[in-house]
Amino acid sequence: MYIWERGTLGENRFGEPKPVTLAMRPKPYLKLDWFEFDKASLTPRLADMLNKLADTVKQSWTSQQPIELIRLIGHTDSSGPEKYNVGLGDRRAGTVAAALRDKLKGLSGRVKVVVEPSPGETEPTADNRTADGRGRNRRVEVFIKAAVLAPPKPK
Repeated sequence: MYIWERGTLGENRFGEPKPVTLAMRPKPYLKLDWFEFDKASLTPRLADMLNKLADTVKQSWTSQQPIELIRLIGHTDSSGPEKYNVGLGDRRAGTVAAALRDKLKGLSGRVKVVVEPSPGETEPTADNRTADGRGRNRRVEVFIKAAVLAPPKPK
């Protein structure tokens, strides 16, 4: 399967985008998986994972690589109609975004949280024929981008 992206891996000599396979996509920093079936709410386990992520983001601002962008993409298992699953994936990512923004209030002008459109059920990471696989597919992927600050000039 190919996904066409413009600008990520460059363009060919005709100005057309180069193909990007799913295997070539960036790996998520974190997968918040095992959302409950047909739910967008955070379980205690997911809330704990989110707290740890927020702590990591806060601590990054005392380093040379502060996290300045968090991208969220919600996914679903293959149960239910595709259009519904896209909406459910968006709601899951929206729930995570709202919780993150709340936890990062002190950094609101420095850290941007972006929810990207959900692919719904079309990008599974596990087998939808098993309960374990469906649980791992009900997820929000978290991608981060850190700024690289120049080291202080020697005196």
